Amino acid sequence: MTLRLFLGIDIPDEIADTLLPMQCGLDGARFSPRDNFHITLRFIGDLAAKEATELDVMIEKIKLKPFELSLNYVGFFGKDKPHSIHALVENNEELNILAGRCEASCRKLGHEPETRKYTPHVTIGYLGAYVNLRDVLEWQARHTTYKSTPFLVDRFFLYSSHMGNGPSFYRVEAEYPLV
Repeated sequence: MTLRLFLGIDIPDEIADTLLPMQCGLDGARFSPRDNFHITLRFIGDLAAKEATELDVMIEKIKLKPFELSLNYVGFFGKDKPHSIHALVENNEELNILAGRCEASCRKLGHEPETRKYTPHVTIGYLGAYVNLRDVLEWQARHTTYKSTPFLVDRFFLYSSHMGNGPSFYRVEAEYPLV
């Protein structure tokens, strides 16, 4: 049996509550369920149980003190053909270190390096092919002043992603406290 895995940070309820009101006013968007709000540290992909156990052992070795994050901008991915909308995480050195250590652990286990620049964000919704750039820019302009309060990150998680008829369902497979 294989699991589709990623490492991520959960979004506290008080921050999620500030994102939910933005989930309207954009025809063709499939908005993410509250339970799917997270900040990805490293997407891993499909792993067999043995490989997942090896990954867990490696990730448990990551040591970092708790730190604060905040979300500070609403944007989209896809340039001229937007495919998702999100809230970006304010630049944070501790987050970059944590993501880098997750990346290094995955590479030590033989995973291909991540080639995209790390852009920490919380996905608010996915966009259908017919959503046009003008509508996305108008949606973004309505939320241009968005900024969350800081929140404490004192743990991160190994999640499995399960596809269904609707949005994916994420389940926590392991928890890694920061101390």
